This record gives sequence, structure tokens and C-alpha cells, in this order.
Amino acid sequence: MDSNPLFKRGKNCKLSDEEFFKDRFKRLCDSDINSDCEFLVGCNKEIIKGHKLIFSTASPVFYAMFHGNLKENAVIVVSDLEPKGFEKMKKFIYTDDVNFETYIQVIWTLVTAKKYIIPHLVKRCMDFLHNGTNTYCLQALHYYEYLKDRNITEFNQICHKIIEEKTLRILSGDSFSSVKPETVSWILSFESLALDSELELFNFFEKWALAEAKRKKISPNELGSSFNDLKKHIRFLTMNAKEFALAAKSSLLTDEEKLAIALNMAEFGSTPLPDSLSPSRTKRNFNSK
Repeated sequence: MDSNPLFKRGKNCKLSDEEFFKDRFKRLCDSDINSDCEFLVGCNKEIIKGHKLIFSTASPVFYAMFHGNLKENAVIVVSDLEPKGFEKMKKFIYTDDVNFETYIQVIWTLVTAKKYIIPHLVKRCMDFLHNGTNTYCLQALHYYEYLKDRNITEFNQICHKIIEEKTLRILSGDSFSSVKPETVSWILSFESLALDSELELFNFFEKWALAEAKRKKISPNELGSSFNDLKKHIRFLTMNAKEFALAAKSSLLTDEEKLAIALNMAEFGSTPLPDSLSPSRTKRNFNSK
């Protein structure tokens, strides 16, 4: 027994005999003694070793991988996951415990837990995300897009709540200027936002659109017709005359659109609105904080 390194105490070990025994799977996880499988994780193929039996007890995916009809080799390439997320999953499988140094590690681990169908780890990750919104709120859109690209929807509701309650902080942050058009469309569809007015929302949209135009090399002459799918979410008809006078200075609106808005503000239905404009006269719930 003394030759088994799992039973050897380090010089600085202060655990009781009972605690040392309970800690045995953590030692196995950390040491990789007698490991019989190897994962090459991430784009740099970081090596993470493990034990087929222990992995198989935690996940039907691993069970099929190691014991099913489609057995894989002992060395498995996992190119679509982050090594740190895989390491966190491994620790959870061995010890039923997981800790995170950053919230992006939570996101990486969530993706890993979803891939290998480990619902208890998914729940643990979601608990961390629920409880940490004030800490990572400025990164929420980045996390949302990262998970959406991987067809993971568990974070959507949390992100929606963050945007509703911290709209000004989110839209003022540098990350908003670089989000995808689909994300902008999603935000512009919200009924409740922590802003002062529709004009303020339009101003943030304009800031994003100008940054997107620069990225895609859209000329100033093309701005008025380049964002119609997004512009149609702005409720210009809920603005007052002073607000629209400011919005009308934007190069995102064509002369035809400006005229149509002005005429419909004076008398709704007096002229048809272009498809690029919203006919809604229902105000959003604005609650600036």
C-alpha cells in the first residue's frame, strides 16, 4: 500500500485521516495516476488525461465513447472546446466540486457540460452566472453571442434581464459597438429598457451602425439604406417633435423616411410608411437608473 502514490501524504498535508480519504479522487484527478485516456483539447491540443471508467460514470457521451459500439481511440481530439473549461469539467466529474477564477471560465465550462450532457454541472455554472451579474455585466453581450453561436440558450434569459436593468451601462460600453447585427436586432425588440427615451436608444443604435459601416466599408451615401432590417425596430412615431428634430439629423435616415415620419407625426396614416420604418405608436417602458 505504501507504494501507491495516492496514499502518500505530502510533508505539508494537514488533513485528518477522514479528510485525506475523502480527498482521494481529487488526488487521482490531479495526479493522473494509471490514466487510460487522453484528450487533446483546443486549437493548441493541450493534453488532459483521465480514467475511462470515471468519465463514463458521469456522462452518457463518455460512456458511448469508451464502451459503446462507436468506441474511440485512447487519444481523443477535442478541437471545439477550451482547455480550461474541460479541466473544470474533469475536476467536477472526479470531485463533485468546481471553482472559477473568471466568468469566462464559467462560460467555457457551461459549453463543455452541455456537450457531454452533464446537467448537474450545467446547473452549477448557471448558478454562478445568476449570482454574478453585477460583476460581469459589461461582458454579458460577448457571453451571449459566444453561447448563441454554440446553440446554447440557457443564458438568454439572464442576459435579457441584465440588458433591461443595466441598459445604459451595456450600450455605453465598448463591447456594444462590435456586437453582431442579430444581437442589435434582439436588443431593439425589447419592450423595457433602462434609458430615458426612444431618442437615446436611437443614438446608441446610430453609434453601433457607424462602427459597423466602418468595419464593412459602407460609404456615407449608402448609410440610409444599409440598416433597414434594424432601423425598422426604432419607434420614431413615439418621439416628440423636439426628439425627432434631433433624430432627423442622422445620416441613417433618408429624406423620404424623414418626410414620412414627420407627416405621420402630424397626422397618422396621412402617407404610407416605408417598410424600413415602424408604424408603432406604442411607447416602450423606459426607466433610467
